[in-house]
Amino acid sequence: MQRGAEPYPSQEVEAEMRRLGRELSTAQHFEMIGFLNHVTQMEAMEMLRIRFPAASEQDLKRRVADLMHPDIPDMLVKAFGPLPESVNGRVDRNPFEPKR
Repeated sequence: MQRGAEPYPSQEVEAEMRRLGRELSTAQHFEMIGFLNHVTQMEAMEMLRIRFPAASEQDLKRRVADLMHPDIPDMLVKAFGPLPESVNGRVDRNPFEPKR
């Protein structure tokens, strides 16, 4: 695990996480992964609600999908439609990424 100036998680916490990971069944691992994915999506929705307060729920879901799956833009367009260009005058693309 790559660490910055301050070790996070600490070596003790990391060792405990590994120990617990070895004790979990495959089903428990998948349950934890599903829970973490759900929490990640909910956090992303909240972040986007703040950034784009006038966006519809459908637009927010589309934006979350784009954040979580940037490697499959064509499939996301088929599933959700095109990503809105702007909401409240904010451009919806990373200015450092090339245009698609």
